[in-house]
Amino acid sequence: MRFYRLLLVAFVFSATCSQAQENKKIDSYWQLLLKNQRQEAQVKFQKKNKGSLPDILTNEIIANENGKFTAADGFIENVISQPDFEYYLYALWNQSFFFDSYLSTGFNRKNISNINDIPLDRIKNATVKESLRYLKSAVAQHSDDWGTYDQLNNAIPAIKAWQFCGSFENLNGSGLATEYAPEKNVTSTTDFNANSNGFVNWYDQRGREKDAYQYYSNHSEYGGGVNYAQTFITNPTAKKAVVRLGSSSFARMWLNDVLIYENTNDGITDMDAYNVLVNLPSGNNRLLVKSADQSGISYFIVRITDEEGNVFNDLKYNAAPSAYKKSSIEAIAPKELPHSVEDFFQNKLKQNPNNFFNTVCLVSAYLRNSKFNEAKETLQPWVDAYPESSFLRKYLIECYTKEKDYTSAKELQKNIESDDERYYLSYIYRFEDSRELFKLPLPEFEEFVEEFAASTDMDILKKSAQLLLNIRQEDKSAVKETLKTITEDYKDQLSVLKVYLNIYSAYLNEDDKAIKILEEIDDTYFDYGALKSLAGFYNKQDRKKEALALFEKRYNLVD
Repeated sequence: MRFYRLLLVAFVFSATCSQAQENKKIDSYWQLLLKNQRQEAQVKFQKKNKGSLPDILTNEIIANENGKFTAADGFIENVISQPDFEYYLYALWNQSFFFDSYLSTGFNRKNISNINDIPLDRIKNATVKESLRYLKSAVAQHSDDWGTYDQLNNAIPAIKAWQFCGSFENLNGSGLATEYAPEKNVTSTTDFNANSNGFVNWYDQRGREKDAYQYYSNHSEYGGGVNYAQTFITNPTAKKAVVRLGSSSFARMWLNDVLIYENTNDGITDMDAYNVLVNLPSGNNRLLVKSADQSGISYFIVRITDEEGNVFNDLKYNAAPSAYKKSSIEAIAPKELPHSVEDFFQNKLKQNPNNFFNTVCLVSAYLRNSKFNEAKETLQPWVDAYPESSFLRKYLIECYTKEKDYTSAKELQKNIESDDERYYLSYIYRFEDSRELFKLPLPEFEEFVEEFAASTDMDILKKSAQLLLNIRQEDKSAVKETLKTITEDYKDQLSVLKVYLNIYSAYLNEDDKAIKILEEIDDTYFDYGALKSLAGFYNKQDRKKEALALFEKRYNLVD
């Protein structure tokens, strides 16, 4: 009897999955991809590729899923010649064929070239244009070009005149809901009680007047905390305005003591992630931003525009406190507006709900601004239809990681490894767990490296796997040779170099080699992590004056 029950359950589950898939009338190549039949998906897609912008990008997505990351010649120029390309660029910003996940992997020849190859004047959408302008400034900073960095930052139409106050205690994440004195006190002759963080007051931060993003880096010694920033806006005539916020944490904004927005999503976002339409009164106005960060260095960026994203030329911003008239919720009438890129793809999906490419774009746009709940909700019908899809699981892993649900993310990662062994990400996940890899017998380890190398066309991954094998074989001569190849052929891959330099120091006992590479990095780029590592090596060799000089040179440049 129990056998028949199990058979019935299996039949119902199978029928449900079949019905779910039947209800999702998507192109056959997407169906194949979601069934982990990646090579077949690529073959099927090539027969239908008509060269439209969605086709150009779909081609790259499917290629990436097959472990192929070398984009065709002229890819960027082809993309930016297409209508509405900026919406797709913003959504797929962190795909390897555009800019990759530079926040974690850093800049390199490929993504720097892509960033520089897109002219700002080709972009109409203000949010996308200013996001790219800031990214270009980050590349300039990375390249140690501080003049260009300042020029680009200065051109971003964000509020740059601020007073700051903090950090206040954020015990167990309760700080956002806790009212601290700066919320009602524009100035104070006595310092505010920040509880366990001592006493603080409003202050001006000199030397940052050109920076679009405002970082609480000088508050980092307190760890996670509550920080405030205020600016005063002079407006000659009452007008409708959109206040646009990007932040790294929970946040609240007040206009003339009226709460106009509260972000209860603890995640890193880009500029203009949240947009609020308000009635901006004439005269002087106080804008207050509260950030409640639980870890890391908090930041925010605020821009004020009209509803089309155009900057008002008649608004004046001043950090110095001045009198303002308190408003009411009825007078300000705050109304949250959708993000322009999210809105673009939501409308696309309303017109064609089964267009899976637009679903991918919408999910990616959500995740750019850590809107993991919206992303999961959009993915769920597809997960129900294709529960073992590695492609979908990959996006869910990103959702859970941004949600800080690392247990669920790890569980999905293990599911990919067990259900889809030949997927390139399965090899990367195993490669990252080097402790488990080193438990394998040597023949199995060698087999893994061979399969890993065959799963992708990314040479740096092939060389990295080879380096791990050399270490497993305890062949120091081969380790030196592979390291030499990596450090000479991939000098632009700083995130990789900084990791592998430890092998020179800890495994080969060649500190001088590590120092030479770090000195070359410091001469060519601005990389604070590399600078600190170099200073550490100098201190180790009792070269304290040289270590101090590294920081002095950089501080002089920043000031």
